[in-house]
Amino acid sequence: MENVKSVSLYESNTIAVTEDGTLYRWGLIADPTNTYSSEYDYTPVKVMDNVTYADSTGTAYAVITDEGKLYCWGYNYESIINGSAYSEDKWIAEPQPILEDLTFVAVSQDDQVTAALADNGDLYMWGLNTYGNLGINASYSFEPVKVMENVQQFSIGNSHSGAITTDGSLYTWGNNSYGQLGADVGNTSRTPVHVMEGTKFSALRLRFCHTSAITEDNIEYYWGMSETQ
Repeated sequence: MENVKSVSLYESNTIAVTEDGTLYRWGLIADPTNTYSSEYDYTPVKVMDNVTYADSTGTAYAVITDEGKLYCWGYNYESIINGSAYSEDKWIAEPQPILEDLTFVAVSQDDQVTAALADNGDLYMWGLNTYGNLGINASYSFEPVKVMENVQQFSIGNSHSGAITTDGSLYTWGNNSYGQLGADVGNTSRTPVHVMEGTKFSALRLRFCHTSAITEDNIEYYWGMSETQ
């Protein structure tokens, strides 16, 4: 493809947003009756227009339009689409507006969690909270919950989450079984933990069981379990 401004890969699917705001997908086709089908799209298929930011779990989509509005749809596993409770039909075919009175700048999805950042710095999360990765003291949230304020960027892993605030402070929360929170807080923290106090960070990336962060003076730190272990 040409004129691509962002791309997101997840297992057997890929999505991309072009400079003119068109969202495309290709790879394994999600099936409303069976979550995954055995059919594939080998070339990009247009999904929608007027998109500035998008993410996907392969069976669900989270999209921010050029007006800053957030929409989610697809397979509602663990209520990651719109916070709705479990139902017989977990497939939501039409884009669902989320927190319509807010303007969003970034969104990210995992199998169990959706996280979205509003333009005022408020970070919202919803879905399953098995490891405390929503940053709340509950087992789940069917509705978006404001986790932090003054956030400039965030990242979610398989079972932990992290954010950098506007002053460069780094916070992590959720599963710490492999030390991926970067703090001695036991196996789990259901509230954000300040990591490396006094150090200012500019970038953050969480994966399955590890965390990578870059300081404002371009030094990278890494902690948790190596993917080669």
